[in-house]
Amino acid sequence: MSRDADIDGRSRRANDRRENRRAEILRGALDVFGHKGYHQASVADIIEAAGIARGTFYLYFDSKSAVFLELLELLLAELNASIIGVETEADSPPITFQLVTTVRRILDTVVKNRMLAKLAFRVSLNCWKIG
Repeated sequence: MSRDADIDGRSRRANDRRENRRAEILRGALDVFGHKGYHQASVADIIEAAGIARGTFYLYFDSKSAVFLELLELLLAELNASIIGVETEADSPPITFQLVTTVRRILDTVVKNRMLAKLAFRVSLNCWKIG
């Protein structure tokens, strides 16, 4: 194996490890936020749930809110991907069918990401102080 291939392989493995570590932190944060709520959760809680050191957390995220915002961005990206425009050509399925299918995809995404969706809803209610 050439030295360049070895470097590329090491770089790829290092990148995979970084992505896996970031995903571990996000999973830990989601678990903590889901059980404690955003406001009661702390960086220390996330660190414990992810099984990492404090310094490792700060290599990936600046704050608790940065983790939360990334989780929301991931959810919104999934929701956005589930929304497909309506086709209006003569041979297209009925618009009602297309809309119902899109709503089902959106709801499936929410159910698949139930904890994060519930958390996002709770946090948004607290921000707006509804009621």
